[in-house]
Amino acid sequence: MHKITDCVTLVSLFIAGGLTQTRAVGDPKGVVDPMVRMTILLVEIDNAQRSAGSAGRPQPVEYKTKVRGRVTRILNDAGHQGLRLGEFEAEIAQYTRSSGGGYPWIGLDIDAGQQYVIFSDPKPTLAAMVELPSGYRSGAYPVTDKEDVVADVDLILQCAPLTLREQASMVAAAIAGAAKPRSAFLARYGAALLAAGSDSDAAALVQSIENGRDSAFSDMAKGELLFEVWSHLRQVDKPPEDLFHVFVTMTARYLVGAPDHPDPGQPDIRAGMLRNYVPWILGSERAKTMLRTALAPALAEQFRKRALQVAADDWFPAEDRARLRQLAEFLSTQ
Repeated sequence: MHKITDCVTLVSLFIAGGLTQTRAVGDPKGVVDPMVRMTILLVEIDNAQRSAGSAGRPQPVEYKTKVRGRVTRILNDAGHQGLRLGEFEAEIAQYTRSSGGGYPWIGLDIDAGQQYVIFSDPKPTLAAMVELPSGYRSGAYPVTDKEDVVADVDLILQCAPLTLREQASMVAAAIAGAAKPRSAFLARYGAALLAAGSDSDAAALVQSIENGRDSAFSDMAKGELLFEVWSHLRQVDKPPEDLFHVFVTMTARYLVGAPDHPDPGQPDIRAGMLRNYVPWILGSERAKTMLRTALAPALAEQFRKRALQVAADDWFPAEDRARLRQLAEFLSTQ
């Protein structure tokens, strides 16, 4: 059997912790306010030395990595500590026993030349903020060429004092003009704006998401966008029509564009669709109606054919494939 890597599972390793703990459903302040209260640093690692034995397999339950690095940008100084760019030395716990609490650096292999965005409660020293960013998984987020994490954090902080419509417009412009894929942070924020705003407030954002290039969001962000929109649909009282429209449109587009065999480490967005979204759509009359009315004929046919193709793939559980086949047959009867 092929190992299925769920986008939602991978996202949760990094950003489903403290940044969402205080989130009110359908309220973008739940995304913005925790960031505003954090000290956020961009750091670059100059040297990393793992403790003896940490390279073996299986790895020890806990090991340390001594790092020397630099703070190259201060994205937010929540503690008003007057932080300055500077060097630090720290000893990072790479793996923690289940009874040991938080996992801020879990799953990350730290090497020289890598950059990370560090989210932390204000602490006395830079080293302390690096060693234990915030006590939850999203404390350390790697900066890669696959998504524009730094720009997205900057944008969310800039949006904090703006009206809902202004926030939605700025996010729409960022998605439309993305030279580099947007990250899961912006995907979650955009979903919250869609859930909180009226259809008129969110019009530009809806258009930007639905008409944007498939490369507008990273693979991780695509999974986060669908998951967050789906979560809002199930929890917000009388969810806006546009929220349904974005959900069914992007579910169709992302399934059509999903690779048959994702590269190692790449999330498989199909897994979350089959496990969560397809059965929910089948059980929601409003979602099924939107599926029939929202999709352009060409996209609807592409989606139907792709659904049948995925439903024939025995890499996925038989029950999930049966439901996907049922959804494809539902589209063919319109």
